[in-house]
Amino acid sequence: MSKLDLRASMYTLLTLTVGRGGVNDLIRNVTHKINSNGRFFFKEVQIVLHLECYMASVDLTQLIESLNVLNLNVVALSGMIEREVATQLGMIVFAKKKNDGAKLSALLGDDGVISSMFHEGNVISGQIVDSQERDLIVLGSVSHGAILKSEGSVFVFGDLRGQVEAGIKGNYSSCVLATRMRAQKVSIADVAELGYRIELQNDKNVMLELVKGKIATKL
Repeated sequence: MSKLDLRASMYTLLTLTVGRGGVNDLIRNVTHKINSNGRFFFKEVQIVLHLECYMASVDLTQLIESLNVLNLNVVALSGMIEREVATQLGMIVFAKKKNDGAKLSALLGDDGVISSMFHEGNVISGQIVDSQERDLIVLGSVSHGAILKSEGSVFVFGDLRGQVEAGIKGNYSSCVLATRMRAQKVSIADVAELGYRIELQNDKNVMLELVKGKIATKL
């Protein structure tokens, strides 16, 4: 088994497949591969990190942080990953169908039911994207004046400048995640807050949830 493989992804995102090996060895091998393929080509690219073996939370965190330094932005995980670990890291998990592999149109839950809706591309001002009972995943940026709606959680892998309404039927466990968080307004269940009033340490890779009845960053 090779320690890592970098190739075009079945999710339309670049996939980095990681096999067995110590985390330091994996980081050295990734650095070598990126340097040999041209650092500029992979600048600020979004990737799915596919694990062929389980990793401790601390090792996975170290690997992801090292990939970020190499301008490889891990936006999702797949493979052998415990959901509790993914939740701690604020990551979504892609799962494969048994018959024909994973498809971008479906993110599967534990019971095999489609639990997420994908929107590929930017959401422009005046546009409304509603995933109804499913989580909403946007692979692009959301302009000022655009609205995202979901009865579940909302994940934006891009610049979020518009409005988000998550958990719109009273799902208090819903969250809102964005690669860059500059939202006009965020609502989770029946709690709403203007974007500029939400306290953020920084605006990158932010996850918002309800904390003691208020919208706040995930600790």
